[in-house]
Amino acid sequence: EGEHLYAYTEKTAYQPVDGESPRRLRNGLFVVRRQSPFGKVRLEDEDWQIDLDEEKNPEQTGVVIATRPLTSGEREKWERLSPGTLTVFKQGRQVYPPATNA
Repeated sequence: EGEHLYAYTEKTAYQPVDGESPRRLRNGLFVVRRQSPFGKVRLEDEDWQIDLDEEKNPEQTGVVIATRPLTSGEREKWERLSPGTLTVFKQGRQVYPPATNA
């Protein structure tokens, strides 16, 4: 629909394909919330960085959702989404279920 971001994590682990690493048996989604000042971000497995200050205005907030944390550091507080739960975001804020720390 374009206004909301929906994220759902399965309760059960998926079945690996032949040769797949056992450490990848866990399903999951992680979220990090971003608020100005965004600053530069370096991705863990890539040799480049993103300057989010160039992309967003100071009033905007946002979330990044991934199957594993993509960044590290003191400012990066990735949170694992609860298995079996639908989480909905709108304009960079969690709207369902209601965030307890928003």
